[in-house]
Amino acid sequence: MVGANEGTPFGKYRIVRKLGEGAFGSVYEAVLPGPMGFSRRVALKQLRPALVAENPRLVRSLINEARIGGLLHHPNIVAIHEFDQVDDRYYLAMEYVGGPTLRQLLDASAMLGQPLPRYAVVEWAQQICRGLHHAHALTDDDGRPLDLVHRDLKPPNVIVDPSGLAKILDFGIASAATNVTATGATVGIKGTPRYMSPEQTTGHGELTPRSDIFSVGAVLFEMITGRALFDGDSVPAVVHAIVYEESADRVAEAEAAMAGSGAILRRALSREPDERYPHAQAMADDLRQLARQYPVEEDLAVLVTRLTPTVEETLAGAGARVNPPDEAALSSTRSWPLWAALGVIVALLVVLAAVLWPPPADPVAHTEQTPAPVDPEPAQVTPPLVADEPAASGEAGAASPAPHEPTTAEPIEPRPPAPTILTEAEGPAPPSDGPAAGTLSLYSRPWADIYLDGALLKSDIRLKRHPLEGGNHQIRLVCTAEGGREKLFMVHVDGQDVDLGCWDFSAMAPCSP
Repeated sequence: MVGANEGTPFGKYRIVRKLGEGAFGSVYEAVLPGPMGFSRRVALKQLRPALVAENPRLVRSLINEARIGGLLHHPNIVAIHEFDQVDDRYYLAMEYVGGPTLRQLLDASAMLGQPLPRYAVVEWAQQICRGLHHAHALTDDDGRPLDLVHRDLKPPNVIVDPSGLAKILDFGIASAATNVTATGATVGIKGTPRYMSPEQTTGHGELTPRSDIFSVGAVLFEMITGRALFDGDSVPAVVHAIVYEESADRVAEAEAAMAGSGAILRRALSREPDERYPHAQAMADDLRQLARQYPVEEDLAVLVTRLTPTVEETLAGAGARVNPPDEAALSSTRSWPLWAALGVIVALLVVLAAVLWPPPADPVAHTEQTPAPVDPEPAQVTPPLVADEPAASGEAGAASPAPHEPTTAEPIEPRPPAPTILTEAEGPAPPSDGPAAGTLSLYSRPWADIYLDGALLKSDIRLKRHPLEGGNHQIRLVCTAEGGREKLFMVHVDGQDVDLGCWDFSAMAPCSP
């Protein structure tokens, strides 16, 4: 296969190694060389030419991912650099993120018999919400909302870089309302069943960003409890659970495991879209309040480093691991037009049955009323430190998208557009019964942009005794003078002055102010 050998040229890139392989192509770590020692590491997703010849829709899926990705510039979304082809091989070049997926971190925690630390759960959930909010609020050049919906938000599609920054992967099956992405008219059910909203599962009605909020709720539940929100021994069983079963008992389970999470999950997992959070930022705001109850125990970078050996050990034995039932079923089928029509028809019958008849007492006896199994998407491709994820996504009514790849990354290059600017005099006061306010001091060499909880705080200046409300905060430095290198800090404020000292971006090490 082209590009399979280390050092093989591929267009203007040089292949370093293969990161993974899926049903429709492969993903490689590659280097883009330049003059005077410049180079950039990227992840290259390549489609197999033979499959492209058989199914041109695979190229359209990759083009869709490239078009959408080219519009998204946010620290919590993997950046897309380029879409092109070399000879008969189409490829997508994207940010290279050197870390595990959230799926792999959850598996590592399970292997250790320990839940993810609560401060990490709320921080990563906030970051996911911020990335989604950026995507949901995206507009075209004329200011028209794109109404972008990811449709496949799940643990394998969130990757965590070595600094602890969570990034959303794979907008390949995302839908949008305008012809910028030309996906709004796509018919069919797409995504991974166990993380779908009820309306996405049945294929009834138009999807809105609130469908993604349900998926975030499902991911948050799994981070808290260590198990999937909805499960079953087959795709129909999982779909039946999502459509018919109430989540009250599951919310109570999460609340017992992590006090304060129940109210957030109850709203995010509401069966009615209008009863969920109006946007992902509102959910992030509630998670930020919850974070006050869970002080930071260690830097997220330390946590990721500590879990890495277990991730590698888990992946070493991944061949013996059985895929979850819905994912295994999806990985064993092919997508055909007939399934698309049957899936939509049966989905409409399910909705009608739900309206006319009460839910059945015996789930097994009514499996026939659930929508037809959604079709597959390729096996999950993982970053350097990981092996293939189970093929977990599926779709009916359209070709399966190109394989997902945890990409992996060097520091973030683009800064978030039109950030909210805070001044030292601003900032909400902490509640009287929460952690007390404090101050933050920070310096860098060269000077960097400073982001507080995702909002731009200062540009190219030293931060001296900036007032902070009590609780957990994410501090991120982005140094454009050093090619967009960044450093992430997690701090807990409870009445004290927090001095993070100086960070040298040229050496990527602490320094003297």
